[in-house]
Amino acid sequence: GEDPAEVRRVCVSSTLGLNALLTGKEDCTGVLVVPGPGLDPRSFWGEDPLLHILSGALDHRGTVVAPLDPGEAGQHLAAVKEQGAVACALVSKFSPKNAVLELDLRDLALEVLGVDTPVVCGADISGTLNFPRRMHTAYCNASLSRIGRAFAIDLMRAVRAKGITCPVVILKADAGVFSVTEASETPVESMGSG
Repeated sequence: GEDPAEVRRVCVSSTLGLNALLTGKEDCTGVLVVPGPGLDPRSFWGEDPLLHILSGALDHRGTVVAPLDPGEAGQHLAAVKEQGAVACALVSKFSPKNAVLELDLRDLALEVLGVDTPVVCGADISGTLNFPRRMHTAYCNASLSRIGRAFAIDLMRAVRAKGITCPVVILKADAGVFSVTEASETPVESMGSG
């Protein structure tokens, strides 16, 4: 019975992304990593056919010490596509210092997988140097991208159908808020908000 024009803000909390991950309903997602020398990603990720380890390396300062091999990267991306992946996470060790390898890989991924495929770079999601955590965060974001976009569209459609025209925000896991557009681009940030 209230006038929709009186609503000044709509804030939504959702467990949609977390529920999708916990029930195995996230999108099939390829994970391509450029770990360089040192820790083998399988030691914390496990054996996973969708995990692809590429050559190339950055040092701890972000200097490229071994560039990507575009041919090798293209083969791994083609394999990800054949495996049925509809999203892709790209992570290079030390990428918060220099994201060049991830950005080069993203260009190739969009070519091979298509421009509508959610492709998430680890450096875009997290600025910390924790490589394993950045891999998991990029994976979660990529695997929830299409779900997050669909939720944002449905939410805005429902709110506007009620005649509510004010800003709509999504609660983040840290109790902050961000726009529906931002939430649809980084659904991982709202995973714990419910």
